[in-house]
Amino acid sequence: MDEQIEDSMYLKVKRRFFERIGVIFSVFNIATFLEYFNLQILPSSMRGLEMSLYFTSKDNSMLSMAENLGLVSFIPIWGALCDKIELKYILLFGVIATGLINIWLSTISNYSLILILRIFNGGLIGSVTPSAQKFIATNMQNKLPFGFGILHAVMCLGRMISGLIATSFSTEVYRDIYGWRIVIFIFGATSLALSPILLLVPKVRRIDNNKITEKIRIGDKIKRLVYYLLFITKESLNNATSLLLALLNFFSDGPFVAFNYVTLLIQYMRLSNVVSAVTTGLTILGGIIGGIIGAFISGYFDRKWPKHGLLNFGILNVGIRITTFMISFLVIDVTNIDRLYGLLAVCLIINGMTFMTVSCVDRTLLANVVMPSVHSSSISIIRCIGGVLSAVIFNPVLAKLNESVFHFQSSSLAVKHMPFDLIKKNSDALRYSISIISLGTTGVVLLLYIIIHFTYGKDCEKIKKRIEKESALFEIKEIGDQSP
Repeated sequence: MDEQIEDSMYLKVKRRFFERIGVIFSVFNIATFLEYFNLQILPSSMRGLEMSLYFTSKDNSMLSMAENLGLVSFIPIWGALCDKIELKYILLFGVIATGLINIWLSTISNYSLILILRIFNGGLIGSVTPSAQKFIATNMQNKLPFGFGILHAVMCLGRMISGLIATSFSTEVYRDIYGWRIVIFIFGATSLALSPILLLVPKVRRIDNNKITEKIRIGDKIKRLVYYLLFITKESLNNATSLLLALLNFFSDGPFVAFNYVTLLIQYMRLSNVVSAVTTGLTILGGIIGGIIGAFISGYFDRKWPKHGLLNFGILNVGIRITTFMISFLVIDVTNIDRLYGLLAVCLIINGMTFMTVSCVDRTLLANVVMPSVHSSSISIIRCIGGVLSAVIFNPVLAKLNESVFHFQSSSLAVKHMPFDLIKKNSDALRYSISIISLGTTGVVLLLYIIIHFTYGKDCEKIKKRIEKESALFEIKEIGDQSP
């Protein structure tokens, strides 16, 4: 009898532990870490793919575009499902499926099959972020900048560790097996091993079990999903600020597309794989620091100047970002990197810190100008629109600049065995291509922040009035339902 009581008390304590908001948020962060670790493997393995499978810059660009297209195209669907299905089941499916796909990717060499699997991998990666954002928007309403800031830091941590591991081992050969294959396989197996943790999370979305269940045909379910997607798209883009934020999101993706080639650039600057990984990781380290610091500073700016604080914080960060881009990619090159490496390291850290705006500023601004019922979906829709356009436009443009304009020449030789003229030509091609994309798009982001100053306050007030009006109507309806 005593043992049964002890077992019962243990189960209650265990259940209470996993019902804590902090614990649930931590589990979402684990899934987010895995998602962004996965996202960084491909750009960190480009040199290994170039050496082992003879992929050109254009081939790697197509793979990157395919994965990004899969990622952003499926995000609205995941966002809509997050409003309909229990979040932990979406996470569980995404983590298990990406694990299986990565194990498959580690065994194949056919370019067409790799391209197809990269699309599916991207689509499944996108299942995690909407779920985490939905949890933050619905369970941490009073700490939105903090929640999104910590989430941003975890995203950056996943990319940093992935970059360190994948870059360090991608070109190494172990018993005729290239390191990038081993890294992908281990990641897939780890994802499968960690997936049962998600089952420990209790339901975080209230589902009304009193509703009468009815059998609905698959065709009708698809129609409802399509209508719902159209509805949330309209709700997500129903004012000037949300439209401007969608445009801003598109241009904000420019530097992220360019960042896929930074590791390759550092390798062509004659730094070792480990040093290249660490150097690229400095930008992501800056993102982690920025995400944590930004969670508090952006909240302070928002409280101090409710209408303009976040936008001013965004403008400050973008100005610093432009300066560090210019120093990192226009001042420093293969001829002076040994002498100016310390300056490059500092600039990359600061540059990474400035991208805290993507989570702490942009998503908070959006959450304040759309209805609470579509927070997750609106982030997903805008992410999809911007992501699809940026993947389709910036990846090909960067590859075109790299190969056709600046004449990058792919090689299966190790960099240490290349003639200096080839190293200089390839590194300069990468520097100039990265600079054009990064500086051009970031300049537009700065302009958009300034324009949003004139629309944000008005749109916030409109949404507040609409929420108050709908809440009043709901209360009247409830009173009417309760009356005899």
